[in-house]
Amino acid sequence: MDQPEIFGLKNCHLWSEKLTKEMLFTSFDSIKCYRDDYHNTRELKKCKVCGLLYFFEFFEIVDYGDGNDNEYYSFIPVSNIEEADKLDALSELELTNYIGIHMNFPPYNSSPFWLNR
Repeated sequence: MDQPEIFGLKNCHLWSEKLTKEMLFTSFDSIKCYRDDYHNTRELKKCKVCGLLYFFEFFEIVDYGDGNDNEYYSFIPVSNIEEADKLDALSELELTNYIGIHMNFPPYNSSPFWLNR
């Protein structure tokens, strides 16, 4: 699947800096909410530093057992709201076809990483 080139992506501080969990949770303002559920959230976020838009998804698989549920975070850069709206129609698996920052738990000591860079 071809992803359009994202203008300004290489100027975003997240592209060049060593990514940390703290950076991901402090670098964005929420612009639009697509879904807000305890186990699945989708939003359009805006980088506080450069203004680049990112489609965000949090997805949790609940095991109803020991409480160590699998959590998945995706931050996919987009050029505009319309691109984000299109991503909202895709499944969690289909989103992994796009360049973006991903973070998975467990393991809880994992760091965010760029996928498809």
